Amino acid sequence: MATRVAILRLCFLFLALGATALVTVPVRAETIIPGDYVVTGTETWESDGSPYIIEGSLSVASTGHLILEPGVEVQIQSAKVFEVQTGGTLAAEGTVPEPITITAISGHFYGLRLWSGSHTSLAHCDISSAGYDGYPAVDIQATDVTLDHCTIHDSSACGVQLVGVGLSPVLTNTTIENNTGHAVYQSTLDMTPTYTNLTLTGNGTDAVVWNSGSLNRTLTLDGPQLNGSPFIALDNVNIQSSGHLTLTAGTQLLIPAAHGLYVQSGGMLVTEGIETDFVAIATREPGSPFVGVVFLPGSLGNLTYCDIHQAGASGYPAVYLQSSAVVLDHCILHDSAAYGVQLQGTGLSPAIINTVIQSNAGHAIYQTTIDMTPTYQGLSISGNGTDAVVSGVAAISTAP
Repeated sequence: MATRVAILRLCFLFLALGATALVTVPVRAETIIPGDYVVTGTETWESDGSPYIIEGSLSVASTGHLILEPGVEVQIQSAKVFEVQTGGTLAAEGTVPEPITITAISGHFYGLRLWSGSHTSLAHCDISSAGYDGYPAVDIQATDVTLDHCTIHDSSACGVQLVGVGLSPVLTNTTIENNTGHAVYQSTLDMTPTYTNLTLTGNGTDAVVWNSGSLNRTLTLDGPQLNGSPFIALDNVNIQSSGHLTLTAGTQLLIPAAHGLYVQSGGMLVTEGIETDFVAIATREPGSPFVGVVFLPGSLGNLTYCDIHQAGASGYPAVYLQSSAVVLDHCILHDSAAYGVQLQGTGLSPAIINTVIQSNAGHAIYQTTIDMTPTYQGLSISGNGTDAVVSGVAAISTAP
């Protein structure tokens, strides 16, 4: 009996070893591409050939179409670039279990550069170790660009940069973290990108930041889609005659000290705050006021549940009204270094209703003349230099 048991045990052992031998463990073979490489036709890079090690720059030419399959890893030589040229197409659509990785062999590569007129779709992509020589990890100069469920991290410059008037790329469900520069930098406010459910954390500036602030189109800034991060201007914001800017409930717009938000003739500013979620317009540098919100003659405005604070640079009021077509409803204007509101212009008839004006250094409301017909209703005025509506003849110079 003992002999039989021993024989059975040996049989089970051989069966187990045989079963183990049948299990295959996939082994990926790396693909090394010496020097610069240009994709001129349609190429599909499969995960079996991953990682793809590019010992130079990788370019998708105008006639090229590069497809990266789920699980592919592309490594770019330090101080080299991965670019999609005008007319070229990049499709890199990974999955949750098999993301696509784009990184440097060592150090930092320039980044992923998407030239004007190129076409790119990225999903479940992990992009890291970019930013060489101050270049962004993802440089978007084209409209036909989609980033979905991507992670852009550990770049030595900006996470994402958008360059070009009128651009409208789409960034959704994407995390931009631990980059040395701004999370997202726009060369201008005058574009209409879609930002949905972005997470910006650990960057030099956790915000969407822009330089040139002239707006000539209809644009909505939807702060809640940044999950608590603000929009930041680096210069004056000018809503031009063809511009229409809307700020949704919960949006924060920060203006640099000694700069302002100006609504030109024909331009329009709308804030869509609600009782539980105000729109905030304030200085970028606490303690150093911005100019304020200036409605020039012929401009339009409808500010609802808007909190404007720490304005008053150069003696400007927090809200400077030179137009009749402006309504302030359920707003809070506070902690300005000058007046809360100034109205300038004979016959002016804006409406200020259900609004709190408090803790401003100057008059709560100053009219340059009594010869106007504004609507004041349900105002709460307290803690200002003068808690009153004051009329006089003084005026300050018109801002640009």
